[in-house]
Amino acid sequence: KKMTLKNLKFKQGSAEFLESSLTSLKLLLDFLILNEEVKIEIRGHVNSSLEESSNKVQKLSENRAKNTYIYLVENGVEKERLIYKGLGNTEMVYPDPVNTSQECANRRVEFIIID
Repeated sequence: KKMTLKNLKFKQGSAEFLESSLTSLKLLLDFLILNEEVKIEIRGHVNSSLEESSNKVQKLSENRAKNTYIYLVENGVEKERLIYKGLGNTEMVYPDPVNTSQECANRRVEFIIID
């Protein structure tokens, strides 16, 4: 099952977390610390037009997932329990966003429990 990290936000066009993201990151960290057997895949997404399927879009989504991975590892989660990848703009929640809220929903990190 895919789960979106609510309130995990990035600066536009960047993989840098907004300060408001720390609560969501901490919740995921706490979950992984309490459930030592769980392994997850971290998936980064961007808000970008479907025509814009460039390496830049792909790399940005990967860097968003990677920054989440780095945060978890730096705070005690074993690397072997984590996989990360970027999905670019291939799974946008709103392919044609009409407001900021929809754009933010596209710009997200999800995780899947894989074991």
